Amino acid sequence: MVRKPRVTGEFVRVDERLYRLPGVFARFDGLVAAFLHGSYSTAHQTPLSDVDLAVVYRAERLPDLRELVDLQGAVEDALDLEDGFVTVLNRTPLPFRFRVLANGRLLYVTDPVALADFRERVCKLYGDFAPDYRRLALDYDRALKEAYAPMVEIAPPGPSGGPVDSGDQRTTDADEAPVTPYSPAGLPRSDAAGSGSAGSGNPGPADEPGRPTAGPRRDGPEGVPETRPTMNGEPPTTPLGVIDREKVRDKLDFIRRNLVHLEALARRGPAALRDDKIAEAAAVHMLQTSIEAMIDVANHVVARLGLGVPRSYREAFDLLVQAGIFPAQHRAAFHRMVRFRNRAVHLCDRISPEEVHAILARPMGDFDLCIGAVVRRFF
Repeated sequence: MVRKPRVTGEFVRVDERLYRLPGVFARFDGLVAAFLHGSYSTAHQTPLSDVDLAVVYRAERLPDLRELVDLQGAVEDALDLEDGFVTVLNRTPLPFRFRVLANGRLLYVTDPVALADFRERVCKLYGDFAPDYRRLALDYDRALKEAYAPMVEIAPPGPSGGPVDSGDQRTTDADEAPVTPYSPAGLPRSDAAGSGSAGSGNPGPADEPGRPTAGPRRDGPEGVPETRPTMNGEPPTTPLGVIDREKVRDKLDFIRRNLVHLEALARRGPAALRDDKIAEAAAVHMLQTSIEAMIDVANHVVARLGLGVPRSYREAFDLLVQAGIFPAQHRAAFHRMVRFRNRAVHLCDRISPEEVHAILARPMGDFDLCIGAVVRRFF
């Protein structure tokens, strides 16, 4: 397993460092087992894949925040990586627990009996939970298609919405243009019932030749095909070119929930943001994390479809445009999103309340563009 650290750009062989982890885990009382999971060490791995670890604790000895931070730091020091992430499996949603136990790579176990008991509890609960969860996921996919598949794409208006930041124009990508404020463009929706409907003239997802699907097809309720990846405990048999729909669904759901809060902040008006620094900071953070979730989706699709290894966040969107997944006429809007995210992370003191409200005062159309493109292609 070879990966490229984002900070140094150097390639390292993580497999040669994994032997250090058991000694780290042994220092933490109550830690029963540890798994390597995610795209790392699978056919879907890229040099930018994170090293994701999940640990199982005894139920009576779950770690507090301080211990979890200590564990995270110890793992990063042992692997000499900054992109290793540790999750306490006991505290995760049931489907995630099941996937890690079913498909993860066991790196460490100190009490096989305790781990077996944990597996037993998860499998017992998941057997009753899986059918309801499957139906819920299918209903959510339908809702996404109803909300975003009928959207009509139009060329966005020119950059607008707030004064140009005359401050420091540094960016984190060497090839980026000078900083301009991010301003989402509104996007009208059509009244069509859905893409690919009779007489619409627009092919639906099933009509697109060579369209990547999201997993083995099965008949869902009412004859609706259900396309599910390995979230239901199936073996990881999906080939390269198949996206993890549950991962993408979770990211889209996170974005949509953030947009609800952002719209509520926008209704309070510019004066409220100027007077309430907590609300201003919350708005910037939710915009930033929503864009980061969209970047995660872009990187996931790029990796699963084998479109290349993006050298920057902007390039991930460029690769999707080149592949015809994202509309080319909105490339500038995607770049504005990345620029705003970079400023929120590295130049947060240069973002004014007026700029934040100028963004919130417009519909979150850029997010709709991204979500709509993903939903129409993969859901």
